[in-house]
This record gives sequence, structure tokens and C-alpha cells, in this order.
Amino acid sequence: MTCDRGPAVHDPVDRRLPPSRRIRKRPQYLDIYRRGRRARTYALTLFGTPNDRDGSRLGVTVTRKVGSAVVRNRAKRLLKEVFRRHRSRLDPSLDLVA
Repeated sequence: MTCDRGPAVHDPVDRRLPPSRRIRKRPQYLDIYRRGRRARTYALTLFGTPNDRDGSRLGVTVTRKVGSAVVRNRAKRLLKEVFRRHRSRLDPSLDLVA
């Protein structure tokens, strides 16, 4: 018995966070820490600063206080996913570091 499911259906929404939407270099992080405004909650500190690019970018850092590498990587994945899903609601020229 064979099961033909037909052609694969691809989701039209791009699920990746492209490199152009990520902050990747240490000097970029340091500049945002220095120039940006800070918002704090119990679990998260967010730095933000305007940029002169064509879209918002995200950088994520997680300290060892959060937990093991597995826990830190999960936290980073979740933060990136929130940014990816809600970036259309953000100011189009903003750099964020969480």
C-alpha cells in the first residue's frame, strides 16, 4: 500500500532571520550598549537605538546565570522567534539587543 501525499506544500512565509536582520559583530553590540536606551524587566534587559539601515535588526546575548548551554540556546531561539514574528510592528529602523 502506497500513500501519495502529492507535491510538498511550502509555507510562503520566510521563517528565517536573515543576516541583514541580525547584529553579529562585537563592536556593533558595544555601540548599542553605549548609545542605546535601556528597558528592564525581571527577566530581560533590552537595549535599543535608531539605525540608518532599511530595517530593524536584533542581537541576542544570554549570560551563564540563565542556565546551561541548552537553556541559553533555547532562550535565544525564543527571543529571535518573537522578533521575527513581530518585526513588522517595530519602528523600521531600530537596532535591538536583548
